[in-house]
Amino acid sequence: MVARFRVKRATDGLGSGILMVRTVAVDGIVRISSASREMRLGRRYTILASVENTGEVRSDYIVRLASPRFEIAPRSNAVTLDPETSMALRFSLEPRSEGEAKIIASLRSGESELSSDSVRVIVKERRSRSGILLLAVASLIAGIFFGLRRKGRAT
Repeated sequence: MVARFRVKRATDGLGSGILMVRTVAVDGIVRISSASREMRLGRRYTILASVENTGEVRSDYIVRLASPRFEIAPRSNAVTLDPETSMALRFSLEPRSEGEAKIIASLRSGESELSSDSVRVIVKERRSRSGILLLAVASLIAGIFFGLRRKGRAT
């Protein structure tokens, strides 16, 4: 939570000023709300991060997604929310290398980090298209073979 100060000057009727200071809470939460737990190299994925203003005042936030194993676009999104409202932000990412990876979403307001969330994913190699092609050719050959056998029995 971050405290912001609201300053108001009032007079007491005798010409002297009174300085009134009130603190208001700026707070928020970020959550990764949608992410595939298993990803493949060479594919692009969408991840949603939801941000909620849990503070007392309208606030400006920056939501940033980070992971060294991914190309992420955009890296950050700016949003302004009224108290007790939320918004889902969309990020696009593409894995750069295989293995276990951690994606971190962080929420900032001004210079303060308010919240973070993370998700672990497994990045696997691309599916081989040659396997699918080999299966199709094998099916075709088997179909021809059984067709010829059937035709030979009929005569």
